[in-house]
Amino acid sequence: MENAARALITTPGAARIYRARDFNPVQKQDVRLKLAPGCSLEWFPLETIIYNGACVQLDTQIELEGDSHFVGWEISCFGLPASNQPFSQGSFLQRYRVFHDGVPVFVEGLHITEENLTNQLQGSATLRGKTSCGLFLAGPLSEPLTEEEMDQLRNATHTPQADLSQVGSFVVGRYLGDSAEQARKAFTGWWHALRPRLLGRPSCQPRIWLT
Repeated sequence: MENAARALITTPGAARIYRARDFNPVQKQDVRLKLAPGCSLEWFPLETIIYNGACVQLDTQIELEGDSHFVGWEISCFGLPASNQPFSQGSFLQRYRVFHDGVPVFVEGLHITEENLTNQLQGSATLRGKTSCGLFLAGPLSEPLTEEEMDQLRNATHTPQADLSQVGSFVVGRYLGDSAEQARKAFTGWWHALRPRLLGRPSCQPRIWLT
């Protein structure tokens, strides 16, 4: 993005990653977002559904310069539990990295291997048996939020499966549950509350989300 550009980018529907082919098993998606000084980007892809048998590598990298700002989220759903089609075979590697003037300020990763799939999906350090997880990120803020402001954000969503923290000058939200809709609801609520402070503009929900 060029200097002082502003954009909100979303998708019309969920992304779907189907069973991998035997002769080309690795399915990759690389996203690179570069923001020049004065830019702001709101990056809101709808959820990614990982079908049974998929072998996925998702890599998102955001490069901020100067006083640019970023708000974004990532939501991943494993299998089709409502259709009794769990994610019981395959692999998943997700990287999410943010750099500010070339310095890494946020690094996140989730790696589920086929060899230890069941334990990692059920483990207390990974998905705890849940089928959806999400990451929300907003910053950098010029000043950190107070604990009272953080509590107001938490209470605004009324989603027990989601919570917030601060990492440096960024607000980081996480969701772990069984509903992408719940994750989007929590993340959208945080975005509504943070957008005026971070970007100086009131929130306006994209019309495409209502179709």
